[in-house]
Amino acid sequence: MKRPGHLRATLEWYRAFNQDVADNAVYAKTKLTMPVLALGAQYSWGGFVLDPVRGLATTVTGGVIKDSDHWIWEEKPAEMTDRVLGLLGH
Repeated sequence: MKRPGHLRATLEWYRAFNQDVADNAVYAKTKLTMPVLALGAQYSWGGFVLDPVRGLATTVTGGVIKDSDHWIWEEKPAEMTDRVLGLLGH
């Protein structure tokens, strides 16, 4: 937070919510056709991630990462890497 512009950049993300809502209303009219990975963390969003994303894409893979909080990549890097590589067919 000490870096110049960091706090401003963080707050801009929240300021953009109204525009995001408007943009998403347009985007939701056409489902994504590429494979999408939708994962929630057990102690954060959990199973609430997968169903909404299914409404936005035709091919959705997902689930819940056990024993994880909000920062899945930092807490479960090996499992996340396996999930992403699996989605990519590697």
